[in-house]
Amino acid sequence: VALLVELLLHNQLTLARLERVSGVPLPRLRRDVEALLRMGLVSESQGGVLEVDRYMDHLLTDHLMERGIVE
Repeated sequence: VALLVELLLHNQLTLARLERVSGVPLPRLRRDVEALLRMGLVSESQGGVLEVDRYMDHLLTDHLMERGIVE
């Protein structure tokens, strides 16, 4: 959930930038990002830029707002 919030807040991040802002160690971050990519929640451009999938963006935002995670 924390990685999704970071991606929603920053819109687009590279893996290196996501590592800096999240503080998550790179091996764990890679594993978590791969899982998000497989689930279709996150997409990655050819340049390695990660972002929340455009079709999932509003659904995730609404869900996180309902749970009080983001405002």
